[in-house]
Amino acid sequence: MAMITRKMALWCIVGVLAILPFVTLYFKATREVTPLSHVIDAEELVELQQGRVSERIEFLDKQSLDETFAYLLDTQQYLATGNIGSGSFVKDIDRLLSSRGFLKAFQQFGELSQEQVKEKLHEFSEKAIEAFGKALEIALWRNANPTLESPDKPISLVAAKYMVCTTMLLAASMGESDLLLNQIAEMQFLIDAYVEGMRAYIPLGPALSKSVWSDISRRIASLDDDTVLTVLMYAVKCANIDLNADISRDVFVKQTIPLFRWDAEAIYHDFLPQMGLQEIDPQNATEQFVVYEFPSDHVFDDQKRKQILTTLKEHLSK
Repeated sequence: MAMITRKMALWCIVGVLAILPFVTLYFKATREVTPLSHVIDAEELVELQQGRVSERIEFLDKQSLDETFAYLLDTQQYLATGNIGSGSFVKDIDRLLSSRGFLKAFQQFGELSQEQVKEKLHEFSEKAIEAFGKALEIALWRNANPTLESPDKPISLVAAKYMVCTTMLLAASMGESDLLLNQIAEMQFLIDAYVEGMRAYIPLGPALSKSVWSDISRRIASLDDDTVLTVLMYAVKCANIDLNADISRDVFVKQTIPLFRWDAEAIYHDFLPQMGLQEIDPQNATEQFVVYEFPSDHVFDDQKRKQILTTLKEHLSK
């Protein structure tokens, strides 16, 4: 019981810290669009949201593939509602899939020639890991110097994670399993160093133990287990790998989500469709994407989850 209570407390802290940037941006955007004293009716809300979507599409349409990939570091594009699924938190994979910037980069990548694909994939993978490492470095500096302004340009740790995840999905879709596994390993190496560095500067003094602070730091820097599971299962599917009896897909919670053209009037994760205020044209769907989720902690503890993720990596490395 004590372990469960500790784990719930950790998730509460991580949840608050993880959604704080999104909440801040949401209210900032709301204040910029309309005064708080003005109550918006349904018709005005639809018009407002459709206008935002049109602006985003127009903005992305002017970008090259390289510019769109760089734009993945903009946190504000991940504000969409997302699919909460059976858990209490919106998974990283859902926030990523909600981004039209991600959809554009992902879909335009498939339009490259075979020769361009390999070159761009390695280029983007290196840039993503570099951005993630820089974001961790800035986070460490801020933790050690909370009252000072960082000399470096801020990089969102959340957005940097999603940029790396994008390259993982691109590698998976292209059958580049070795590159995918390398991205996971490099990300883990950087996270381990970050957690070790964070242990040197623990906020709240003795009120927060090193082990608890390390767990919080690791969860904030890492992609959640369901997202890693989804990426690995997507790679297994794209590589046509038979899992045999090692892993049964039936043990996971699954939801198939349609991925739409990035410039479609409405996509699955948009605010209006999620609220039932706008219909989605199924003809704009480009792919049926399966999001996987581990069962509850009572069924799959951390050790069991690690074993499954390790087994999937082993299949992809053969």
